Amino acid sequence: MLSMNTAWGENPALSYRSAAALFILLGGISLFIFPLDLRPAEQWRANWYRALGALIWLSLALMPTLSWLAGAFYNRDHVFFTLEAVCVTAFAASFILKGHGQPARSE
Repeated sequence: MLSMNTAWGENPALSYRSAAALFILLGGISLFIFPLDLRPAEQWRANWYRALGALIWLSLALMPTLSWLAGAFYNRDHVFFTLEAVCVTAFAASFILKGHGQPARSE
């Protein structure tokens, strides 16, 4: 049985791969799934979903790039944390927009 230290502490690549898989899926949901069921009058929502999904995927692409470029100036974990926060915030905005910013109605 693996301890928590062995799984995550000594193998950060596993954590990075898991986070990348999650954000690839969240970006795909925002880009491709959320815009599907919109009426033509709500095209502006589809544009926002696509923009936020693209932001998620752009942040993923920037993670290794900025980590390599800014590694001499910053701790690379700070670069990853900041871009992961961008990914989470972008999906949260997309999800709130999908729910129209309203709490669920009990009918």
